[in-house]
Amino acid sequence: MLGTKVIQKILRIDRVLKDYDQIEKSDDVQQFIQNTLSYYNINLEYIEEHLERISSSGPTVVVANHPFGGMEGLILPYLLLSVRKDVRILANPVLKAFPSLDSLFLYVAPYQTQEAYRNNIQATKKAFQWLKSGGMLVVFPAGEVSHITWNNWTVRDPNWSNSIVRMVRKTNANVIPMFFHNRNSSFFQAAGLIHPKLRTALLPSELLNKRDQTIRISIGKKISYAKIPFELNDTEIASYLRFRTYMLAQSPSKGAIATAFQKMIKAKKKMEVITAHRGTKLLITELNALPKNQKLDQAKDFEVYYAYAAQIPNILHEIGRLREKTFRRVGEGTGKSIDLDEFDQHYIHLFAWNSTRKEMIGAYRMGLVDQIVAEKGVKGLYTRQLFTFDEHFIQKIIPAIELGRSFIRPKYQKNYASLLILWKGISKFIVQNPRYHTLFGTVSISNEYSNFSKHLIMDYVKRHTYDQNLSQDVRPITPPKGKMKLKEMEESLLYTFIQEIDDVSEMIADYEVAYQGVPILLKHYLKLGGKMIGFNVDPDFQNAVDGLILVDLRKTQEKTLKFYMGKEGFDQFSQHHPSSQDKAS
Repeated sequence: MLGTKVIQKILRIDRVLKDYDQIEKSDDVQQFIQNTLSYYNINLEYIEEHLERISSSGPTVVVANHPFGGMEGLILPYLLLSVRKDVRILANPVLKAFPSLDSLFLYVAPYQTQEAYRNNIQATKKAFQWLKSGGMLVVFPAGEVSHITWNNWTVRDPNWSNSIVRMVRKTNANVIPMFFHNRNSSFFQAAGLIHPKLRTALLPSELLNKRDQTIRISIGKKISYAKIPFELNDTEIASYLRFRTYMLAQSPSKGAIATAFQKMIKAKKKMEVITAHRGTKLLITELNALPKNQKLDQAKDFEVYYAYAAQIPNILHEIGRLREKTFRRVGEGTGKSIDLDEFDQHYIHLFAWNSTRKEMIGAYRMGLVDQIVAEKGVKGLYTRQLFTFDEHFIQKIIPAIELGRSFIRPKYQKNYASLLILWKGISKFIVQNPRYHTLFGTVSISNEYSNFSKHLIMDYVKRHTYDQNLSQDVRPITPPKGKMKLKEMEESLLYTFIQEIDDVSEMIADYEVAYQGVPILLKHYLKLGGKMIGFNVDPDFQNAVDGLILVDLRKTQEKTLKFYMGKEGFDQFSQHHPSSQDKAS
């Protein structure tokens, strides 16, 4: 008996038990956990809106890293019970110190004994039954606490058990990744290097030393059962779920978000007031004066036109005004009262118009490269302000159209028809001028994206969609600095599980606060077969990263061109470019 008390004192189990006696009890599990967190003065930092990512019903497995070996088993149910009540947790027996939570836990011991093995099998069976009944199960698939090793000095989970994959597969469960940004003490990490059992022995102490800490948690987006890559084997899928969880390590803290917001506010204070609208009547007068052939397409009340600057001084003023207003909303913009420059005078303006509401939807700026270079040289091209290239490069890509300064005003951005009418307009313009076969220009990555996201996008593009030949002829004026820095994750996993631009987009949507993934225009260009040529930072556009991208329409899939050009338009284009008919459909 004396020996047990001595061991409990050494391992500080006695202190955990004393603390439990002092914590105010409650029949409500969530309330008891709140009392426990308050007793230890533990604050939780997470984005409240991301609680909406948690499924409110149906079989769901929550996977998380295992940095503490105890406290996370209290924190996760506290958050999850605010969304749904049918929560169970596969937890470490150290939490038996809190008997008020017994109904919540299915205990899984990290010990290699026969008794632990038998108990773990029973707990796993109960977990299966719970999921099959439609419940939510919280799992720490590492099976042991995050730690350093002699081979790797980053605190992280070891490889995850593939038993979690069998649970998901057999119960058709969705998966929600969650990530803890904190870790156990340095003493704990050092002790584990001496012997793994020392880590286990120190778990009660680590439970106690979380007092007065702020623990930060990131909640990932739901990975639906249908999107889990079951073509992989169970070990690879477990690695994928671990990867998705550790990608959340890139999530910015609330402090970083607040700092970025303050910078944005300060930047906006320095910006000029956007110029006023000149009046709808002036716009309609100019619109009605355009030749009929400059109306390129119409879909219900959405119309698309092209015009020259001299034809539309007031419409161009409205385009410049709305450009600036739209770009500022995403951390870009010139900061001037209107976004118009010298290039607008010799470029063509393609714009979409709502004929019912009598207002602008969005616009593109188009430059006929061969004409501009013949009249003004390569410096007559807007892209030449961002990248250095000469006529040798131009000869490789002409006949080409430079696209840029595209925008869709915010009220229309959720309507797919807005972007569609603009792209059908560009396609119909090419049908009218079929000698042009190449589109090129810049696509922006706002500076409001985190550095990690910007570098992740650039790195993906350089690996998968980069034109090494053409890039030799182009140099950025201000090349991006730095490189992608992964937090707490092996770089090899990044390139194993990110193979498509949609994979990049899904990753970014998980941890970026303001963005739902990769910029929509970049995704669109890449799906047209676009190739990136280079990247530049634009100091006149709030330090946005501009990617110089090129789309050779002769290599775009036939079905895609027919969708935008129509069958007759595609046939006309193909007659000028016979090789385009040989593309894979």
